[in-house]
Amino acid sequence: MSIILSHPHLRLEEHIRQVQSALGGLFNWHSPLTVTDELRILANQAAVLHDVGKATQWFQEYIKSPATFSGDKTLKVHTPLSLVFVLVQGQFEHWLPLDVLTLSFVVRGHHGSLATLPRNSMTPAQKTNLNPGEQGTILEKQLGGWQVDDLSAVVPFNKDAFLEDGKTQHLIYRTERYFSHEVLRYWKSLSDADKMTFRFKTQLVFSWLLEADKALLAVKNPETYLAVHRNHWDPRWVNQYIASRAISSSTNFKREVVRSTVLEQLEQSVEAKIFSLTAPTGIGKTLLAASWALHLRDQMPGPPRKIIIVLPYLSIIDQTILQYHELLKFSGKNYDKSWLLPAHSLADRAYKENMEQEEESFFIDTWRSELIVTTYDQFLMAIFDDRARYQMRFHNLWDALIVLDEVQSLPTRLWTSLDKAITTLVELSQSRVLLMSATLPSIVPQATPLLPEYITIFRTYQRYAMHFNLEPTPLEVFVEDLVGHLPGWLENGDRVLITVNTRASARAVLEACEEVLPADAHSHLYFITADVTPKDRMAMVRELKDKKNTPCIVVSTQTVESGVDIDMSVVIRDFAPWDSLVQIAGRCNREGERPRETVEIRYLLNDGGSAYCEQIYDAIHLSVTHDLVHDGMAVLEEDTVEYSQQYFERLALTKDTGRDYWKQYINFQPRDPVHQLLRGKNMATYDFLVLAQDPGLKEAMKAAQDIADRWKRREAWRQLAGRIANITVQVWARPGFNPHSIANPCFGELWEVRDGYYTSRRGLDLAGETLVF
Repeated sequence: MSIILSHPHLRLEEHIRQVQSALGGLFNWHSPLTVTDELRILANQAAVLHDVGKATQWFQEYIKSPATFSGDKTLKVHTPLSLVFVLVQGQFEHWLPLDVLTLSFVVRGHHGSLATLPRNSMTPAQKTNLNPGEQGTILEKQLGGWQVDDLSAVVPFNKDAFLEDGKTQHLIYRTERYFSHEVLRYWKSLSDADKMTFRFKTQLVFSWLLEADKALLAVKNPETYLAVHRNHWDPRWVNQYIASRAISSSTNFKREVVRSTVLEQLEQSVEAKIFSLTAPTGIGKTLLAASWALHLRDQMPGPPRKIIIVLPYLSIIDQTILQYHELLKFSGKNYDKSWLLPAHSLADRAYKENMEQEEESFFIDTWRSELIVTTYDQFLMAIFDDRARYQMRFHNLWDALIVLDEVQSLPTRLWTSLDKAITTLVELSQSRVLLMSATLPSIVPQATPLLPEYITIFRTYQRYAMHFNLEPTPLEVFVEDLVGHLPGWLENGDRVLITVNTRASARAVLEACEEVLPADAHSHLYFITADVTPKDRMAMVRELKDKKNTPCIVVSTQTVESGVDIDMSVVIRDFAPWDSLVQIAGRCNREGERPRETVEIRYLLNDGGSAYCEQIYDAIHLSVTHDLVHDGMAVLEEDTVEYSQQYFERLALTKDTGRDYWKQYINFQPRDPVHQLLRGKNMATYDFLVLAQDPGLKEAMKAAQDIADRWKRREAWRQLAGRIANITVQVWARPGFNPHSIANPCFGELWEVRDGYYTSRRGLDLAGETLVF
């Protein structure tokens, strides 16, 4: 019997059997359209081949006692040698070139990330870690210490293929030449469409292997992991939830009409795979999406369909999760996160009671749930980020019901890639996708509308009018005029939302409001910006919803722009791109129970005479908006849909929709990270923790930092990540700022805010010093 170890407690042949067993479990969660014979064979080949490079004297010495290994660490690395094995076997046994390339990507990248390819794929001298020549010297040594006889007892192969050259450098040269002149030559001949299909299939095999490779090491009860559980999600829960609220209003009547139309259209669209829903703000898109997903899940045979809800902002994830919790109450069961899993930076990393931490983390990281609520960051990284930690989730998108909410929030540079990804996903699997927004761009033109007559629906809404007062106005002048209206607004019972573009201008408005309002009225003043911790922001939004008939003044940045379910009677907004203006207008007279109200759009300048909007937003988005509207103009809500169509049509003609980015993706070339596309390049930041909001956190962080084992220490910090993010204020510091003036160092790059510099109502207060624009 082989003595080759793959792990300190596990022989290689045992590990291969475990991985294949776990793959079988994963296959059972997917449809036959996804688990084709081709991909099943490739995944099982990857299971057999991914660790063959561990059969060297150096790795075997290391794995017997990792803590005391003192040898050359470069020689214990096993994935380059596993890659050579794939290439030698592929050439000797005449495997299909694309199968060889898929296995090369998967085997070489399973401990890091998928490789990138050189732009000129026919030049082997260009760097890629799929080129054996890049690790030539190390590979020569490893091949000299390769335990071929022991390995052949585990993985049957023809040893003559490795020995026919006599010298290891000849073998490396031969594999390098074969890879460049046969494998890559064939791949390069593919059309862009075929490259996209190849890319997705390769990522699927990669994703399966990544999860299966860890599964039975992390999970103590294999039967639990391998079994397919199907909880019953009843579409009637939505009806029961709506009936339980029993709120009578004209808006609720319209919501029911829209919902009936959506379900009727869904019944008639049995062949459709991609759907769109363009509907006014406040129409109840969360429940409409739930009806869509639960109806399809109930109708589709086979394995249970995961429901994946994707949202742009953490500020609206909380209320979405709460709404699904309300639906789950009608199940009559004690549900846990196997039913509903929040997957975002603030989520509590707890899965189920009495689970060991390693197993619990594994279930969370692999999205082992039937409903996942996540962010665009996480969703897009599962597709476009090559790193293994994100690719492990990729297979969950196959055969899933995916809701992309507020899709207009995505930068135009991702439009082409998202279109190609969605269309490929629904073609290769039984996935279904729903794109939703009040201002829906034509990202996926072939989507089937669930509200074909949505313009008619929009025309029934007459809740507000946007008035454009675009005379450039210094912030100081705007504030002087604003504060004169505050007492009257509160006396009249108004709920006022003042949304500006920067944290600095928001604080200036807040301080002016505090000066003019008496102290007993300060409890009616809310400050919702990134100067306030997520914990306090969400608490204020809940308070505003609970006290929906109480007068208030809300000063905010665009953190309340989209999806935050608050109803305001007066809205004032600094100028922004059209879709942002429509989103903020959706907070005005949200229930439609009052006569038409006013949303005033201003154009504010800083002390230097520059527009605040130009500091935040893309110049082309602003220019296209300027082309649509002008000073003194009024746009009624019922007309906004036509303006939105013009806006996105012009934007698509003007902006880069990301075709080059997509070409880089399908060609496995380096590209900008997803988070950079979503939020721009990182600036110098400081993370300030308000530890008073979580009294036990500092002690927990110290305990995590004191863990000796680096992997366990890393996992302990991951367990705390949500708690840390929930009480953190991140700021972009101006040159010369000294964080010691307000905070004490606290574990690495984290800072603990000292007493007196933070309050829940005013956020991070620097006593007049401006940190951010």
